[in-house]
Order: sequence, then C-alpha cells, then structure tokens
Amino acid sequence: MIEWLHKEIAEQWRKEGKRYAGDVNAFVRKMLQGEQPNESELADDSRHAISAKVMKMVKQANLQGTPNARLKS
Repeated sequence: MIEWLHKEIAEQWRKEGKRYAGDVNAFVRKMLQGEQPNESELADDSRHAISAKVMKMVKQANLQGTPNARLKS
C-alpha cells in the first residue's frame, strides 16, 4: 500500500511541469526562428509552492522501498 502518495499534489506537480515545459519550448522555438520574444511572456514555474510536499513524498517512498513507484493515479 502506498500511504505516502498524495494524488492531488502529484497531479498538480505534473500538470504545472507540463505547462511550464510547453511555455519554455514555445519561447525557445520563437528564438530559434529569429524572433525576440519578451521574457514576460514566460510565466514562472509555480511548483515551488508544493515542492516541499513533493520532496516529503519522495523521501517517504525511499524509506518504504518504493522509489520507482509511479506518482500517476
């Protein structure tokens, strides 16, 4: 049983990570096409607000011997 997994936090982490990566990729793509995008178009990665909770889940997974368990629901 994976008692350490908080599915909502894990889902939020993945969702925000995908959004931020997509924004960064779009920004870089514009630069590679010769455009000079404004850095203000690149929204911050807001995962810092939940990073301590994610680290706690990772530590608990390691303690329970389940570091390779998928955080997906």
